[in-house]
Amino acid sequence: MAREIEIVTGANRDLVTFLSNAGARFFVFGGTATRFWAPGRRAPEDLDLMLEPSAAMLVTINRALGSVGEPPIIATPEEFTRGNRGAPFKGPAHSLNADLLTPPTGVDFAEHWATAEEATMNLTSVPVRVGSIDTLELLLGIGLEREPARAKSISEDLAWLARARRARGRGGP
Repeated sequence: MAREIEIVTGANRDLVTFLSNAGARFFVFGGTATRFWAPGRRAPEDLDLMLEPSAAMLVTINRALGSVGEPPIIATPEEFTRGNRGAPFKGPAHSLNADLLTPPTGVDFAEHWATAEEATMNLTSVPVRVGSIDTLELLLGIGLEREPARAKSISEDLAWLARARRARGRGGP
């Protein structure tokens, strides 16, 4: 049986449900995924989704955004498929509290999607994939390089993941 991942904000839940029902390829990363692996981590403030960098995903994500009252991601299919695209949907003007991203340059989405853990969104049967510990460590390492101002919180998440990896080695979750 798949473990549950906690996604609490209503619009975030609606977005994930839409994407899952559409058969979209995405996975949860960031603080929500870190908490999935390390339940002792504080509850995250937002949701981070890694989106498949494909023309079909651009259409699907824009339909999903429209379904929750959000504006579309402005990109051509060619721009979106190159990856390294991001769109924050946060603040009082947004129903979501989420970052929707395509993989950074050099990160193979298909490889990381394939190793993502199958889960279900809490209190539902909606299937969701959660980035593996290896994937999360890779993305956090890239985050350290790109966002040095967030070094403290990124380092804390890396420490949580290291503890989760050790616990898994002893038969933990």
